[in-house]
Amino acid sequence: MASRWYVVVTFSATDALSGVASVDVPATLSAEGTGLGASGTAADLAGNTASAGVTGIRIDKTPPAVVWTGNAGTYTVDQTVRLSCAATDALSGVASTTCQDVSGPAYAFPLGTSTFGAEAVDVAGNTGSGSAFFSVMVTAPSLAILTSRFVTDSAIADSLNVKLVGYLRA
Repeated sequence: MASRWYVVVTFSATDALSGVASVDVPATLSAEGTGLGASGTAADLAGNTASAGVTGIRIDKTPPAVVWTGNAGTYTVDQTVRLSCAATDALSGVASTTCQDVSGPAYAFPLGTSTFGAEAVDVAGNTGSGSAFFSVMVTAPSLAILTSRFVTDSAIADSLNVKLVGYLRA
């Protein structure tokens, strides 16, 4: 369904006896909301009037929001990345979204900047998007932590970490 920026309500009338003298002009609704309505009046040539209305009109012009949370911005390779993505739409509701949480050890992501994006479409057809980015970097301390974690021979891990500490002092 395509998004609507306005709704035009047109009124019509018939009168078999004296004929229709007038009918209100179409009403244009452009405000966002639910439960909107319009009414109109018709008159016949004998001077009788009748009114009619329509209610329950919904207009949604606002795209859904796509929000990323939990982003530290910069991670060292020994840390864990945990970003959550959520799509919300206060008026018509979210019809579909590409939001997916991003999670994993920082060393599993490329060094430098990684960017993730998502879109959402609301029931009215409006599309919203959002993105998040973060950087992964290597420091000597973070590399020492990973070395201790992954090198199964503690003597080798200690030897490598001594070299890293020496590198820091240089």
